[in-house]
Amino acid sequence: MPALETPRAALDLCKCLLASSLADWDRLRQTFDARQADDVHAVRILLRRARTLLDLFGDILPQRYRRRWRSTLRALSHHYDLVRDLDALTRDRLPRLLHEGRSPEFAAVRRLLEARARNAHDDAARTLNTQTLDETLHRLAIETTRLRGTRQTRSSRSQKLVARRLRTLEARARKRLRKARAGQPPTLHRLRIALKRLRDTRTALQCTRPALADAPRKSLHAATDALGELQDLDRARGLLDQLLGDKPAVASAVTRLVRRIDARYRKLAPRALRRARKALRNA
Repeated sequence: MPALETPRAALDLCKCLLASSLADWDRLRQTFDARQADDVHAVRILLRRARTLLDLFGDILPQRYRRRWRSTLRALSHHYDLVRDLDALTRDRLPRLLHEGRSPEFAAVRRLLEARARNAHDDAARTLNTQTLDETLHRLAIETTRLRGTRQTRSSRSQKLVARRLRTLEARARKRLRKARAGQPPTLHRLRIALKRLRDTRTALQCTRPALADAPRKSLHAATDALGELQDLDRARGLLDQLLGDKPAVASAVTRLVRRIDARYRKLAPRALRRARKALRNA
């Protein structure tokens, strides 16, 4: 994303950043295919970035506008949740877990999950196609352009608002870190969400504040990646039980895979917590 001149008024900065973010869709839409994992990933990032900006400028945006569009963007993203989880499992986590690749049981598990992933992509392509995304994001762009705000919001200075929001996000992440425990996946998931919001906010602002693109943001990425792997493993355990739990032919293989998932989770959780502590020390 090219560097932008930072508007003094917060509302103008909000419009500028949202327009820049939504412009990414104009490039992606030309070749977008919900059956392709990389395209789904790119759209999820775009939608999450737009939600991040709505949160960042929430204090100066009309409540009805912010709530409606945040809900709409979240609903669009949720269409891809199962697709993303199955992609992560079949393309990344599963190959690492299947050390005994020649086992007929493991091969059957892989075939079943890959077939389910293809079906999930097909479902997403039918329910959330390019036209639906195009119309929704186009409406958001138009409504954002027409925002006028009040005298108070128009006079609100972007630097103060941004600094206040970053302090709030950092404080929330530190609170989640204090409560996080290696053996309690829900606490690690909440920590991951808090760090992702801080990371995404810094990323959204880096085109106007280059200092945010330095080492602290890199350590945030390392921490969220480590916590993201734990979340993938936790979701993998649930998907194996949900999708294959009623199939006796692969029951033994599923049980062994779950044990491997649990062992890997226990090994990686302390490391992820160390990276989170480092990220917040550098923030």
